[in-house]
Order: sequence, then C-alpha cells, then structure tokens
Amino acid sequence: MTTAANFPRRLPAHRAGQAQGRQRGRMAKAAEAVRAWTEPRASSNWLLAVIIVQFLCQVALMGSLGSYRAIVRSVAFMASLLCIFAIPKAGLRHPARSWSFVSLGLVGVQMLNPNTAGALGGLAHWAMYLAVLSPIFWVPRLKIDMDDFKRIILVFWAFYALSSAVGVLQVYFPAQFQVDSHDATQNAMREGLKITLASGERILRPMGLSDTAGGAAMAGFYTCVVGSGLLLGKTRWWGRSIVLTGMTMGVFSIYLSHVRSLLVMSLICMLASAAALGLRGKPGKFVLFAGMIVAIFGIAWIFAVDVGGDSVRDRVSTLTERSAGDVYYANRGHFLEHTLEDLLPEYPFGAGLARWGMMGVYFGDFSREAPPIWVEIQWTGWLLDGGIALLIAYPAALVVSLWTAFKVAIGRLGGGVSDMWIWGGVMLGYNIGALAVTFNAPLFMGTPGLEFWMLNCMLFVAATRADRAAAEAATAELAPAATT
Repeated sequence: MTTAANFPRRLPAHRAGQAQGRQRGRMAKAAEAVRAWTEPRASSNWLLAVIIVQFLCQVALMGSLGSYRAIVRSVAFMASLLCIFAIPKAGLRHPARSWSFVSLGLVGVQMLNPNTAGALGGLAHWAMYLAVLSPIFWVPRLKIDMDDFKRIILVFWAFYALSSAVGVLQVYFPAQFQVDSHDATQNAMREGLKITLASGERILRPMGLSDTAGGAAMAGFYTCVVGSGLLLGKTRWWGRSIVLTGMTMGVFSIYLSHVRSLLVMSLICMLASAAALGLRGKPGKFVLFAGMIVAIFGIAWIFAVDVGGDSVRDRVSTLTERSAGDVYYANRGHFLEHTLEDLLPEYPFGAGLARWGMMGVYFGDFSREAPPIWVEIQWTGWLLDGGIALLIAYPAALVVSLWTAFKVAIGRLGGGVSDMWIWGGVMLGYNIGALAVTFNAPLFMGTPGLEFWMLNCMLFVAATRADRAAAEAATAELAPAATT
C-alpha cells in the first residue's frame, strides 16, 4: 500500500473552502504589503517641494530680494526643518540617524560654553546644524519608489544644468547675463573674484543661477555627478546627448570659476561611478563611460582655454606642477595643520558656538574674551563646535552614508531594481568627494550639506523600499505552495 493511499484524494467541501479562504486571505495581505512598498505616494512631493523651494530661494537672490539675503537663504533651511514636524513619523530610519543625534547633542552642549557668541548666536548656530541634518529625520518617512527617485533626480539635474548654461552665457556675454552680488563680503573682495579672459576683459567669475561669484562651479559639479547616473541608466540617445551637453557645460563652468577643489571632486566622483561598473563586472560599459569622461573634460578644456586664455591654463596647471601633498598644503593644508597643532590643544572640548560662519555674522555677540575665529575647512569648524568628540561623531555619520551607498552599488541593498546599483555607484563617488571636500571647505554648514543628506536619504529610502517590495512579492509567491 502506498503512502498516498493513506490520504484522501480530495478534501471535504467545507475543509477545501476553508483552505482556499485562508490562502486568498494570505495572498491578499501579501499583495497589499507589496502595494504599500511599490505604489508611488504623494508623500514624495514633500521632498520635491523642499528642493524646489531651495532653488527658488537661490534664484531670488539674483533679483531685488538680494538685499534680504539672510532671510531668503534661511527659507530653504526652514522648509526642511518644518518637514520634521509636518510629516508623519512612521517610516524607515537612516543608518546615520544615531550619529546625527550624537552630533546634535554635542553641538547643543556647547550652548553652555561661556565663550559662545551670545545665546541668540549659539541657538542660530545649533539650528543650522539641525537644518542641514534634518533630511535624516524626515526623508526616510517618505514613501519614495524608483519612479519618484528618478523624477526628483531629473528635476535636480535640470536646474543645475540650466545654472551651468547660464554660467556659460555669463562668460561669453557678461554685459547681458552678469548680475551684481548683494553679498557685502563679496563686494569688498570684488576685484579678487574676477577673472581675466583671453580678450583682456575682466569679469566676475560665473555665478550661474546664484548671486555668488564662482557659484556656477557648484552647479557644474552637480551637473556632472548626477549626469553620470543619467548617462549610465536606460536613456534614449537624444536624452544622452542632452546630458552630455549639460555635463560639458558644467565642467566648462568649473574651469572658468577657478574652483579647483570642485574640479578634482568632480573627477573623483565620476571615476568612482566608473569603478562601480567594474565592480558589477561590466568592462564594456566601464571603457565607454571612462571614454566619455575624458571627452567631456577635454572638450570643455578646449572651449575654456579659448575664452579664458592663460588665466584658466595657469589655474589648472597648479594642480600638476607640484606633488598633490604640496599643492594641498600650499592652499588648504596649513589650515588643517593649524587646527591640529594649535586649535586642538587649546579647544579639545570645543570653543563655543557661533565663533565662525554666517550665524556668527548675523546673530553673534562677540566679546574680547571670545573673538571670532577664521575657519576655512570643515574640520576646524567641527573642532570649534564640539571638540574632539564631534570630530569623531559627524565624520562617522558620513562614513555610514558612504557604506550605505557602497552596499547599493554592489547590489547588497536595493538589488530588486535594475538601475539602483548605478545610483549607488554615483552616490558612492559623491560621498567620497564630499568627504574629501571637508578638508577644503566647510561643506556641511550650508546648502551643499543639506543637499548631501537629501540625496543620500532619498537613495536609502528607494533602495530599502525596493528590497521590502521584493521580499513581500516572494512571500506572495510562496503562499500558494505553503497552503497545498
């Protein structure tokens, strides 16, 4: 007698109906869970709205509102802060969230430091830290899928590509497209912020869609970094042509802005994106993309030297005429040395808040015992704002974000979406470049820091939700087998 003979061939009608009902219930719950992780939700519009507000504030400074610079600039940060309270708290948690809390706590403790430049200045300085880090707390609550991710990235790239294009026009037609800066600091340094073209004419460094001399360089950087992801993705030939044109204008703007750090950072980011192709075992795409990088920088160089002449050639040549260490020390390395050898022994636990930066300028109340301190690199700012502990905590948050992007690039996170690894590679390069720039400028006390956390959190949410959707889909497929 076979084993099968011990069981009835067909369940009784009432038991079969119960089993089918339970199966339908499980499948319905699984399908609902899949929809919860895959359906586009209007909540992603919160992030898009904050980005657009930021762009509008940047453009507004070019017009009559430039005289209200402090107010206009604060609107973009306030919009991000409001999202912490306006968006429901249920959602994911970014891996760098704990380190962010530690960093904010360390900066907050400095309010008690007697050398803080006044209560209002200290509060404003801490609020800037919170505003820059705020995307870590509210972006993971949003329901962002890959379609939302691509839509927001496209808007982000389009604005900065347009800003790069305006930067190009400001070089070729300065009389028509240059705008006056309302920044008192820049006006005082106006001659030092000018470049000499091949024609002998002196103009302000291209601003792009900003009122900051050389501001087109940051636009060019974002155009290149984000554009590399658009190039590697599934884009039609005409779309790639537009992206390549935008990236070339971006590099041109960096050349003419004389911001060498962003030139190096752009190269680092794009090479890291190319390396991601190698990690994924795609040598053909690696060679093609590397060739595109060389072509973009080469073509932009030809146009930049043609219009900028010796000023561009001499500026860029300083990067190669000496060793990398000597070049860095001559420009920014001595600030790092001063931080470690002089300021660290003097302020191991911090120097008080608002001793540097725009919050100190706007709201600080300086005394003879606590004068302002000049800060050129982010590491100096971290030391003054939180001592040795903040020098560990904030970089730790950056390293965690870098590791998250690396996991996306190699497919350990977000592997359920075909193009997600590309953006992981892009963000990996971007994070490496951002970490490098902390040795050159205070990146995380302004708009670039806010954008860093928005982009990293958006990638984390889209990748994690893709994995959750894949897991729920697998559960739905196994449900019928489990009930038979």
